[in-house]
Amino acid sequence: MRFMAALALAVAASALFAAPSEPYVCYKPDTGKSIYPWDHAAKWFDSTGSVPTINRVPTTNDYVFLYSSKNDVSGSGKPMVVTNGVHAETGGLEICDKSNGQAFLIGITIQDGGTMTNAGVVRVGNSGSGKTGGGHLTVESGGVWAANSVFMLGSSSGTSWLNVKPGGSFSCAEEFRVGLQSGGSGIVTNEGTMSVYDIFPGQSGTGIVVNKGNLTIARKLTIGRYANSFGHVILESGSRIEKQGSSNPVYIGFANQSTGILECRSDLKFASSTGISVANGTNSTGRLVIGEGAVVSNASSISIGAKPLSCGSVELHGGALYVRGDNSGHRVILGLDGETTTGRISGWGSVRKVDSTLRIRFFGQVIADGEGEARDLNMASFRTVGTNNTENLNGCGTNGWFAVNKGRLIYPRAQNCSGASHPTIGDYPNRAEPTVMNSFRYTLDKPRPEGTYYNFAELYAPDREDVPRGLPVRGRDVVAGVWRFGLSSASGADIDPEPIVFTGMSLTFRYDWREMREGQTVVVYRHDGTENGTWTRVSRRMEISSTENTITTDKFDPSSATWNAGWFAVVAQNYGGTTVLFR
Repeated sequence: MRFMAALALAVAASALFAAPSEPYVCYKPDTGKSIYPWDHAAKWFDSTGSVPTINRVPTTNDYVFLYSSKNDVSGSGKPMVVTNGVHAETGGLEICDKSNGQAFLIGITIQDGGTMTNAGVVRVGNSGSGKTGGGHLTVESGGVWAANSVFMLGSSSGTSWLNVKPGGSFSCAEEFRVGLQSGGSGIVTNEGTMSVYDIFPGQSGTGIVVNKGNLTIARKLTIGRYANSFGHVILESGSRIEKQGSSNPVYIGFANQSTGILECRSDLKFASSTGISVANGTNSTGRLVIGEGAVVSNASSISIGAKPLSCGSVELHGGALYVRGDNSGHRVILGLDGETTTGRISGWGSVRKVDSTLRIRFFGQVIADGEGEARDLNMASFRTVGTNNTENLNGCGTNGWFAVNKGRLIYPRAQNCSGASHPTIGDYPNRAEPTVMNSFRYTLDKPRPEGTYYNFAELYAPDREDVPRGLPVRGRDVVAGVWRFGLSSASGADIDPEPIVFTGMSLTFRYDWREMREGQTVVVYRHDGTENGTWTRVSRRMEISSTENTITTDKFDPSSATWNAGWFAVVAQNYGGTTVLFR
């Protein structure tokens, strides 16, 4: 209730604010005091000179400068305090006087029962040329800071801080800019409640926001706003960020040559569906990191590295990203085009649909990384990969699906199939030949299955213990990929197949050749998945090719196992005749 009353007063004062007749007022406390209270009227002056006091505290008609060495908390000074029952007001507020050029770290503390309202612009860290002054602002439990205009934290080449303690409250009715000047930085740590209209961590410099409490954003979240900026937002475990409004996407690395990181160790909720753009600018870098158990939900779409020379990534460490589907369009855009690899989804966790049909435009890499444990990257909720059967998805040669460090990749499995339709997995479903690495195509013998069925496919890191034992490899042989495949009458992201009947099939794999060695040949082995099954070679040996890197199996019969096609491994082997040495 106390916060709402302060906010109402601030809004009323905002309408009355006008440019002050005097240049500014400033605080010049005595030396050696144990406390410097805001409401000590005798210490407010109308200039930096030795002139009589104005004998009053500032109002919303005053432009206030704070620069005194007595409030320099980097040394022996003490912060100015707004104590219980004191309602501090300013028009504009500037901390570190750019004209006076003082390089002090000015402290202000809003204590329990104290409030601060700013009708005009707040600029924290605005020292003279070459100086590194700034501010260290603290809102303690029961304290309230309400800014009714733009709030700029970190305007100088130094570092400025805002700490909102548990039980404290901070609000900004317009833009909250964190880290304005190139070479300077602003750091926000929120353990209480923050409410902002727009927030820009990394305006032109470095902006860091660590959220341990509750943060509500009414409109814009842009991390790394202008060229050469760096923005980093960390959502700690147990905290909450709610992004309201759907007309403004979340940008992570917005401008050309900017860098943005959004790290979610707790849930990020979009009150209404909001788009996400990761690495939005030319030559920008963007990372969306989702930690174990965290959920980023209700995204209307996500674009990952969709500008020239950009590098965008979604990194899952046991978290989940939920994206709304579309009955005709593509809501996940990975990379820019087939000539570059700028988009990546990696780690373990899942990307899932909220509703409707989820499709991915694929110009990048999806990497299941178990980080040393048997973990999955679940992409099963997707229906379609790519946009048509002629688009070049892999002009650069390295786009594709991968599994490393005991990871398992679950391919898209929501595409309904019938007869000979949609036989390509990990690529456009009707493409005649797979083009991206570790995609593959199957050919069914006639008569083909009747009715609708679904392709269930998984890619395994070769070091996983659930891969059937006995694969005939030795020495310097390279296992390029291990797959499990089956045809199912039911679709679902988290189920095993309900096997259907087919008479026989063959497979064509687009393999990853990069670790293969000169002199090796490529071969496919199959394990039918049954308890007493063994690995059997099901292809002829082929020369390694970095351009025509496909290999086709012989025809084989279905397995009696649930995964009714079985297990497959593409292996590069040192295979040849016996070498005899004469001495």
